Amino acid sequence: MVVAWAGVRRFARGESLRCRSGIAKGAAIACFVVPLVTLAACGAGESAGDTGSGSMTGMGSTTEATGDSGGDTVIPLGECVGDPSAQGGSTPLECEVEAMPWCDAPCPVDAQVTITCARPVFPVIRSAPDGHAWVVADPATDGMAPTLVELVAEPAFTMLPGIPVGAAFAIDAANAPHLLHGSDWNDPWLWHRTPEGTDEVIACLSGQTLWTVHDLAEGPQGLVGLVGWLQETASGFALARREAGGSWTIEDLHIATPFSPGFALADDGTPLLAFVEETADGFVARVGVGDTWHDIPLAAEPMSGEPRVVPGPTGPHAVVSLGTMGLEIATLDSDAVLVGGTAPLVVTSCDPSQLTECSGTCRQTGQGPAWSPFVARDGDDVVIAYVEATVDVDVHYEGEVCGPEGPGCSCDAIVDEDRSQGELVLVRAALAPFAATEVLRLSLPFLGTAPRLFGSQAADGTVALALQGTDDAVRVGTIDLSTLR
Repeated sequence: MVVAWAGVRRFARGESLRCRSGIAKGAAIACFVVPLVTLAACGAGESAGDTGSGSMTGMGSTTEATGDSGGDTVIPLGECVGDPSAQGGSTPLECEVEAMPWCDAPCPVDAQVTITCARPVFPVIRSAPDGHAWVVADPATDGMAPTLVELVAEPAFTMLPGIPVGAAFAIDAANAPHLLHGSDWNDPWLWHRTPEGTDEVIACLSGQTLWTVHDLAEGPQGLVGLVGWLQETASGFALARREAGGSWTIEDLHIATPFSPGFALADDGTPLLAFVEETADGFVARVGVGDTWHDIPLAAEPMSGEPRVVPGPTGPHAVVSLGTMGLEIATLDSDAVLVGGTAPLVVTSCDPSQLTECSGTCRQTGQGPAWSPFVARDGDDVVIAYVEATVDVDVHYEGEVCGPEGPGCSCDAIVDEDRSQGELVLVRAALAPFAATEVLRLSLPFLGTAPRLFGSQAADGTVALALQGTDDAVRVGTIDLSTLR
């Protein structure tokens, strides 16, 4: 999870700054946000964990409790008084869409396109009822407005002036977009932007409090959004619900976690939440279904505080987490298991700050999934999509090591050759009896050292995927899961 406002990003557990090797030779390494991976000394070059495939190990069992999840804070709602200040940016973000295949025929990815914008963006993807994709390209930059792109035969672009950084959106059954967004830094208003482009006030906070917006989905009873609130010494989460008649309510969740919970809606519209908590007995995934919370023991410390929830008919079908030992799958009534061959990315470090002399060369290597996966349901199976990154970069050092002379000195790692790439991997997991099978592996050289994967599932089961690599372009395509068995 990334909470962003006023051009400033907060990094949650599971993310850190990493230095990126540039695409071209001679480029200096630049820093950007990545999941927290293990950095070994240059030359170690070993990834921790099993690199085989298909093996699974049982872990723990679930416990159940009613009521909230242990949080003791109360959302500080207040009256919406006066006129709200201007929200978001007004400068339009120019984007274009180009048909660009990911792989040669026969390829299971349909509707393959590339979205390129005037500046790097954070993509959010959603599926229309018929399976085609919508994408919000968010520049996360003060003064600039996001762009909404509907990926149909003739792509449609909608500028979103007044939408600040970090908005969530959903597509309803009529294929119409809804956005959930907060206001500027010191303006505690929460808004719903309707398909007609008007902003409805949902609720306001009291005092020096900020809304953070995390997710939005439509269920049989209407829209449900996951939002957070943030003060200097307290924070919390809530659900914003819009009934069919159009009225909104706020439901305090009392969740005792600093990380954004995993969020989904069951088929019947029940909100499903999951987050990770450290206990005296180890790490557990706390899964909320209505007023009941279930604790699922995990095999290892998670790489992210946000497990992925696979929705079922009335509750979670499964919960998936990327831990220090690999991907884990759990259900409410079965042990968590590890999927073999999914040990997370471990990267050797070529950090110039650790040098005593600014000279020589280094090779940065590593392999494995670096981010939490996208998950979907196909019948009774769980489908896990992730990007396996292969980092392979040669660098040399130029400049001088900072010593007593203080500011002004610089030692840079200069890229000589970058052979990094990524592979899109899909694993199909049957739950009873448990068995995991890799059903797709696509080599995607454009992903480089910083692959990101985003996904959404349509009502017909089709998934829309968005991939973002080191060139900052967003590749989008759809997959019919029924064809991958």
